[in-house]
Amino acid sequence: MKLQIKRLLAICVITMTHSISYAQFNTVSMEKSFYKVKVAAASDNVDDDNRRGIVSTPETVITEHEARELTPVSIFRLPLDSLIVTSPYGYRIDPFTRKRKMHSGMDFRASSDKVYAMMPGKVLKVGYDKVSGNYITLQHGSITVSYCHLSQVLKNKNEFVTVGEVVGVTGNTGRSTGEHLHLTCKIKDKKVNPMIILDYISNLN
Repeated sequence: MKLQIKRLLAICVITMTHSISYAQFNTVSMEKSFYKVKVAAASDNVDDDNRRGIVSTPETVITEHEARELTPVSIFRLPLDSLIVTSPYGYRIDPFTRKRKMHSGMDFRASSDKVYAMMPGKVLKVGYDKVSGNYITLQHGSITVSYCHLSQVLKNKNEFVTVGEVVGVTGNTGRSTGEHLHLTCKIKDKKVNPMIILDYISNLN
């Protein structure tokens, strides 16, 4: 599965870089010197329903230098400056219905944070619905990534985005119990655990 993800990511990047000029990438700068992926500790202020679903994993770090060494241009970036998982992908107790239900994305702690495009791509959808709130969906070849519950969406449908470009600001819109970023990933229209892609980005060296 991981090998398949790597191949798909490589294909997606090659596809999208043919559609976006090389010069655009040179204007992208990483604002932080490191990017972290970690799971909220039991002592953190996370609601009990979400904490029950958290699976402890070691913290992983990718430095800015490592990110820049990936290719002649930076082609991957994590969606937030710091990722703290408050509700992982998988079955959990729904905070609204109190019933066990599939959570088909991942939630991350946020507070009016910038949301970044993880890969070069195209804006497939921008909109609002009562569940996702304000959302933006980016297409990266066969992979689509949706960022939900945003306070602001900063791009328009059919725009091309470069890696690391700010596409929105986190918020608490839609069906939400508090501010966070909900991330949903699909490969060939099938929902997958976003951690597969996040781990791949974090572990590049």
